[in-house]
Amino acid sequence: MADGERPDRGARGFVLRAWNSFTTSGLELDPTSPLLRRVMFLNYYLLTTVFACLVFGAFNLAKGRMSGVVELAVGFIGVLMILLIRKTIAVNVAQVMTLLYALPLMVFLLFDGGIEGTGLYWWFCIPPGAFFLMGGRVGWWWTGATVAIFLADMGLNAAGILSGPYSVVQLRQFTASYLALCLIMYFYEMVRKDHEEIIESRTAELQAANENLKREVAARLLAQGALESAKGEADQANAAKSEFLSRMSHELRTPMNSILGFSQLLQMDPREPLTMSQKESVEHIISSGHHLLSLINEVLDLSRIEAGCISLNPQKMDLKPLVSECLGLVKPLAQERKVTLRDDTAEGADLRVTADPRRLKQVLLNLLSNAIKYNRAEGLVRVQASADGPTAVRLSVTDSGMGMPEDQLAHLFEPFQRLAAEHTSIEGTGIGLTISKKIMEMMGGSITVKSTPGLGSCFTLQLPCVGDGAPAGTQTAPAHVEEKADGGGTVLYIEDDPANLTLVRHILSRRPEVKLLLASTGMEGLALARAREPDLILLDIHLPDLDGREVLKYIRAGPGTRGIPVVIVSASAMPREVEKLQEDGVEGYLTKPLDIPRFLETIDEHLGRTHGASADPAKGGRP
Repeated sequence: MADGERPDRGARGFVLRAWNSFTTSGLELDPTSPLLRRVMFLNYYLLTTVFACLVFGAFNLAKGRMSGVVELAVGFIGVLMILLIRKTIAVNVAQVMTLLYALPLMVFLLFDGGIEGTGLYWWFCIPPGAFFLMGGRVGWWWTGATVAIFLADMGLNAAGILSGPYSVVQLRQFTASYLALCLIMYFYEMVRKDHEEIIESRTAELQAANENLKREVAARLLAQGALESAKGEADQANAAKSEFLSRMSHELRTPMNSILGFSQLLQMDPREPLTMSQKESVEHIISSGHHLLSLINEVLDLSRIEAGCISLNPQKMDLKPLVSECLGLVKPLAQERKVTLRDDTAEGADLRVTADPRRLKQVLLNLLSNAIKYNRAEGLVRVQASADGPTAVRLSVTDSGMGMPEDQLAHLFEPFQRLAAEHTSIEGTGIGLTISKKIMEMMGGSITVKSTPGLGSCFTLQLPCVGDGAPAGTQTAPAHVEEKADGGGTVLYIEDDPANLTLVRHILSRRPEVKLLLASTGMEGLALARAREPDLILLDIHLPDLDGREVLKYIRAGPGTRGIPVVIVSASAMPREVEKLQEDGVEGYLTKPLDIPRFLETIDEHLGRTHGASADPAKGGRP
């Protein structure tokens, strides 16, 4: 059945489309506008009237009635009016012409009767009340005019003056029905008009809201574009800062490597011992160099933090092993200054926290070294750790030093503030506490201080704790290195700075059994590595031809060199760079200035030398 209905629907759709095209073509009107409905109504009305006139005229002529001629003439006039409406968009003129055309015709049909007296009912073909489409005034004028005609006809018939085709009763009944229909049409048009006004108002509101939305979207897009542009500029500035810090680290550490390295060689050389005055001068050079190196490290560290170039690796960890490790590291300094260290961390307490182990160790070492340096002789430094409620752990470092007044505490965490300690022999930069405070804030913790002049100070760290049942972080055990038998080996050092090459050559002169190969470019180093296959490669990052990372990649790709251990020796100490190279598979990372004993230990470890060999003072090992 559905298939059978499709042609009907298709034919009906075609007829409707043809009719709508006929009634609206040539008129540039809004399909939803009342004006278009008026035009279509005029077409309906005229076509119906023309059809009626032509039918009436043909029938009456066939019956020999002369009224048929009038009806046919009126029908042809209607055809001309339709063609006129088709050619003009003067809708108001067409309305007046239609009224002037229809009213005399209906009067004629009223008194003539049309076909066997049926003309009266053509008033209902298109209800005259539909003229209310043109407005309430036009509709009531039309209604009043037609009702007046009916009343006049009734009066003439009742007086016997006119004997029409309709009786007075018929005319009265038709007039009442006609008025009722006109009232219904009037109220219908009023309701429709109100709804149209509401719809137009809502449509206008929606259009205004749509325009506002478009403007807001455009503004948002502009703002988003500005934000993306600002973000791009910020990313570029951040990258430039990172590059600047990396370059500064390299450029500052490179000359310090020569200063401290050759000073240590002079101090350690047993074959040409220094005089007392020379020894004292070298010690001053080394002490000042280490102080300058510490200042460089802390300034670069602070710059990285403020530039947002520092990354944290928060882990779940236990505080007790970290406290023990830090106390062990500062123990020589405490013994030198005759300060007692005491670990009072709570026994059996859950001291697991979420923090970056390396950065937390940096903060704790800074607090412990300050507590020792600024303490009195035979003083006390006490470390306490305990739970601080269900969500935090408190770690405090208390000393028995001179303490600080309130006015100094207000400036304690400002950079380069040593609070009159710069006039003493105590070394320091005034940056450590600033860095510690920023690191604690980045880890979601805090650092506070209480101090009493003459009694000492207490620095307290507060860290977020690990919830119940959460596993504490574990430290990765160092990779096992298989030791070789005592003996020599070959070391290839790839470095472009002549002073650094000379320094390493002097250092390894203490290991006469170790053969040293030197290369000043990456390509030269790769050629030597492939030709000689050394036991260890020392590699600088910044080379004139190839970047050290590229050299490392080629070393790892070569069948004869991929198993050779590589230790980076660089003045670049950026944490991200160190971590990235460690991920690439280097066996070690030594920063310039070189710590010569540690450098020799690294050489001995990878060449399989025993601890006895590395500890021989005569050969330059750690005494």
